[in-house]
Amino acid sequence: NQLLTWYSSMDDSAAITDPEWFTGAEISGSLDFVPGKSGSAAVFDDSTDAITLPAYWVLNSSEGAITFWYQPNYDSTNALRTYLF
Repeated sequence: NQLLTWYSSMDDSAAITDPEWFTGAEISGSLDFVPGKSGSAAVFDDSTDAITLPAYWVLNSSEGAITFWYQPNYDSTNALRTYLF
């Protein structure tokens, strides 16, 4: 039994704040959009950039998943820690 909680093409800021499925998310910072794997992709290039879903969307880790394409744009040999979530 699958339940889609939220879906967005991520093609632009309107696709996030007014997505194809369910309630919009909030954008913090200044996201840029570039060609992606499928359609466009959001670029998070500042520590203030974020997409935040409403708090009432609690994802049960035994029953749900978050899926997306991720392409790092940093030097993987540096000594810095990079967090995704």
